[in-house]
Amino acid sequence: MSKKNKKKKKGIAFFSRAKSATPEPMVAEEVTAVGDSGVTVVPAGAFDYSKANEGQREAIEATDGPVLIIAGPGTGKTYTLVQRALNLIVNKGVKPEEIMMATFTEKAAKELVTRISNELTSLNIPVNLTEMYIGTFHSICLRIIKENLEYTRIKKNFRTLDDFDQKYMVFQNIRMFQRIPRFSDVITSRFAWEQAKEICSYVNNLTEELVDADKLAASRNADYEVIGQILLVYQQLVTDNNYLDFSGIQTEAYWLLSNHPEILAAVQGKIKHLMIDEYQDTNYIQEQIAFAIQIRTKHRAASGSGARTA
Repeated sequence: MSKKNKKKKKGIAFFSRAKSATPEPMVAEEVTAVGDSGVTVVPAGAFDYSKANEGQREAIEATDGPVLIIAGPGTGKTYTLVQRALNLIVNKGVKPEEIMMATFTEKAAKELVTRISNELTSLNIPVNLTEMYIGTFHSICLRIIKENLEYTRIKKNFRTLDDFDQKYMVFQNIRMFQRIPRFSDVITSRFAWEQAKEICSYVNNLTEELVDADKLAASRNADYEVIGQILLVYQQLVTDNNYLDFSGIQTEAYWLLSNHPEILAAVQGKIKHLMIDEYQDTNYIQEQIAFAIQIRTKHRAASGSGARTA
């Protein structure tokens, strides 16, 4: 994303390739929106974001090309993203299913859905937001997996593991890990439950960094070799039991898109606008998934408050 035309407006910094001057608010004589029940005509002035400050308005109206929004806590990032989505749906005629909005907590995702839904309801625009790719990275990845389950290692009726389930699964099978040569050189805890927690920490970090377990197990470094063997045992366990753990959700989605170009192309064809909230919090695999989806998407926006966002 380009950093040209950097501006600071009331707590929000805005970056865009396409914008060189602050645009005037959009005024339409009539707005047409497409919902489940057909075409809805919205009277002029019905969509109002006059409460937005100059920087927010600039971000809301910059719908063409890449956009980077940097703002501190309490400066209205969520408000800006909501209004930006509404502008796309109401003023630009973008279908909800053509928008992907990713954030990092279920609470933030629910807030986005609630705000957008309430705003559209107040405008009498019938839109089914379940069609929209909006939620946490994990929930969006899980949706992509479920829509293409037959192309993954996962079978129907798979079980998702939360943090406790994952540790307990490893704890129940701890002897399989303890049989690995030099296991105690790497996993230093004495008690089985603490060992399970150490193992899960290694597994989750390596999984989210897309580390190849076979290559790690073949390493000349003795400790790396042990960690690689641990990862291989773990992967075999989740495969045999048809489990999908939290970090594995993103990994499965990544490999699904990487190994099946036709599925990636289908997702890319659906998503016309990509927005990522709190971009500075993305990890490696989340960035790779976002990069893959946005290759054919010219319209993408990221918001955040940390130095990494810039």
